[in-house]
Amino acid sequence: MELKENEIMEKIIRDIEWKFEIRVYSTIPVYRGWKNFKWVLETNVGKLFAKQYSPMRYSLERLSLIEVSLTIQDRLNKNGIPCPKLYRFRDRFVLQTNDGINYTLMDYIEGVLVKPGEVNIEQIYDLGKAIGYMHTLLKKIPATKTSWSLDKEKILKSWRDQWERAQILQPSSRVIRALENQWKIVNQIQLDDLRKCHPHWIHWDLWVDNFLFSPTKCMAILDFDRVKVGYCELDIARALLSCTFDSYSSQLNLETVSSFVSGYNEHLPLSKEDLIRSLRLLWCYESPKWCWADVEEWNHESVRFFEEILWISDYWNELKDVVDLVVTKVID
Repeated sequence: MELKENEIMEKIIRDIEWKFEIRVYSTIPVYRGWKNFKWVLETNVGKLFAKQYSPMRYSLERLSLIEVSLTIQDRLNKNGIPCPKLYRFRDRFVLQTNDGINYTLMDYIEGVLVKPGEVNIEQIYDLGKAIGYMHTLLKKIPATKTSWSLDKEKILKSWRDQWERAQILQPSSRVIRALENQWKIVNQIQLDDLRKCHPHWIHWDLWVDNFLFSPTKCMAILDFDRVKVGYCELDIARALLSCTFDSYSSQLNLETVSSFVSGYNEHLPLSKEDLIRSLRLLWCYESPKWCWADVEEWNHESVRFFEEILWISDYWNELKDVVDLVVTKVID
C-alpha cells in the first residue's frame, strides 16, 4: 500500500531524530519537483531540508548513482561551492528509514528563486563565478565514459517521428519552424568542432529553478542528483539560456551574458568560440527532448525549454554575429 505524505514525513522525522539526535519542531512542505516529497524542517540546529526519493522514480541502481552524485556535492561544498551541506550516516548520504524509505538531509539555504530570463547582472556574475569554480573542481575528478554522446542519427530519428506527428496534429507555425530548422541543421552540422569538447563531471541540470539568489549574489546551486560525466559546455549553455533568454522578445539579454562570462572567466577561460560551441552542443542534446509536435500542450517549463532551443536553431548560422555583440573586452 502506498504511504501518504504525512506518513512518510513522520517516519523520516523519527529517523532523523534517531540518527542525528536532532529535534524537529515543525515542517513546511515544498511542492516543487515530481513525485518526491520535500520539506523544510525547523529544528534545534536551525532549518534543514529533507527530500524523499520516490520508489516510483528511483530504482536501487539509480539510488546508487545518486549516492555518487551526493558524494561529489559534499566535496564541492567542502571546497567552497555555494551548495547545501549534506548529512551523512554510516558513510552514506542516501539515508533509509527502517521501513525502507529513502531520503536525503541537508542544510537549508536562504535565498529566492528568480524567474527565467530575469536574473540581474550582479546575480549572474556571481553565478558565472560559482559555475566556473565548480567546473574547476569537477575537472580534478577522474572522468569515466560520458553518459551522452553526439549522435546525428538519434536527432534524425526524433525529427522523423515528430515530423510525421506534426502532419496529423497540425501544430503552431513555430513548432513547424523548429522541426524545419532541426532538419536543416542536422543535415549541415559539422561534428568535428563539437567533438573538441572534453568529458568531465558536470551538474547536468543548471536552470533557474536550481539557483537561489540574494539581490546581488548566487546563494546556492541546488539539486546535484543528476551529476555525471558530460561536457561543461552543456552546463554553460543551459545556465545562460535559462537566466538570460527573454521569452517576450525571443532574444538573449547580451548584457547579462557578458556578466556571466566575466564571472566564469575568474576561474576558467570562456572564449567566443567556446560560447558558440556550447549553444550548438546544447541544441544537439536538447532538441530531441523539446522539438515535439505537441510540445505546446506540455507544462510551461517545457514550453520555455522549447523556446530556448528554438532560438538557437533560428540563429544557428548567425551565432557568431550574436556572440560578437557580447562585450568584447569581457571575452577577449
